[in-house]
Amino acid sequence: MIAKTNRATILEDSQSLIDLTILNQEMDGAVAKWLHYLKLHKYQWFFNSLSYLEIVFIDEDNIDDFIAKVNKNSITKGAQKKICISTKTLRDRPQKLNDLLLALDLEVTPNELCEFMSYMRDILHYPIPNKHCVVGDQLQQDIVLVMEKLLNQLLEKLGMVRSLVAQSLLGMSINKYLECILLIIGNQTFMKQQIEKSL
Repeated sequence: MIAKTNRATILEDSQSLIDLTILNQEMDGAVAKWLHYLKLHKYQWFFNSLSYLEIVFIDEDNIDDFIAKVNKNSITKGAQKKICISTKTLRDRPQKLNDLLLALDLEVTPNELCEFMSYMRDILHYPIPNKHCVVGDQLQQDIVLVMEKLLNQLLEKLGMVRSLVAQSLLGMSINKYLECILLIIGNQTFMKQQIEKSL
């Protein structure tokens, strides 16, 4: 009797995973903003039928299977390529953040600092999974830690200059940092204390 109950529970759980979409994961708003950022918003119908995890694992080898699963309109080859590049960025994000954490422990040039800020500004436009998609908030913690280290690098560089020009690498880095902070503040997956740590 217990085995049957457990098996029934497992079957129900696996069925609920099959039916899982970004809509019932409450990720449709974050994905919609990301698609607008990528100029792929006309394909919202495609993403609404997938779970966050399915979206993350879209690549050149399986995108046609996901399109067939949704079984609606077609997606142009150019858009498919852009979707695959963007989902690869999602998959690579945790490793890239770890690489940034290591790089920011060393001395970075103003050019590298500006490049790191550009990456962070870009990646903060990408959806950050909420509690309905993943357990824990490791990604948010890593982002906050990177932002803290970026701020320390900025302050160190600012301490070495007598005047600041807005179009200099340092000026552009400050602007990008502020944009990142605004994106973090506007993202509901970050907790209040994480936001405060970034400021």
